[in-house]
Amino acid sequence: MGQLRLILEHLQTEFVSTGGLQIAPKSAESLLRLLDEDLDFSQKVLAPEPMLVFLTDCGHRSYDAFCRPYLLDDNVAVCDIFLMHILRDKHSSPESMLLHELGHVLNVRLTGDIAVIPPAFLDFGEPFFPGLGTKHRSIAGELFAHCFAMGVFSRHPELRELDPFTMVTTEDKQAFGQFMEALIRTLPG
Repeated sequence: MGQLRLILEHLQTEFVSTGGLQIAPKSAESLLRLLDEDLDFSQKVLAPEPMLVFLTDCGHRSYDAFCRPYLLDDNVAVCDIFLMHILRDKHSSPESMLLHELGHVLNVRLTGDIAVIPPAFLDFGEPFFPGLGTKHRSIAGELFAHCFAMGVFSRHPELRELDPFTMVTTEDKQAFGQFMEALIRTLPG
């Protein structure tokens, strides 16, 4: 009973009712379809297991969204994504949050571990983020996920209004998109 009480207390203290923004299911479906058309994302990144996307009807005190990786019995790393009502980040769109979390899914697919950054990204990203492999390594996973989202936005001008990365040049976003596409092409599927 003690473990159940801890879970209940966590749910009651961390998850809260809210009226904040949240991605619409049709918008999430549209983005996933776009990624499939563009990058064969389902076959390359989500294979061999389906990913679950949870659109919770609440907010979380610490996170507006998160990716939950886990290992299956055959040691295949997979992820589920949780998208709550947005309480904290007033700059990002719900769609950019989904793309960011999908960047984490790509990271896990490439490395098998959300805490391990693809070495190619550390080399590629250094000119854009000086110190990426050294003093900023602790945030490299977040930057990888941001770069994935920016790359998708660069490939689809129709998504421009959803892009919170307005301070980043179009050329840099295009470079991120080309880099992420090259990484995805290395995956079987």
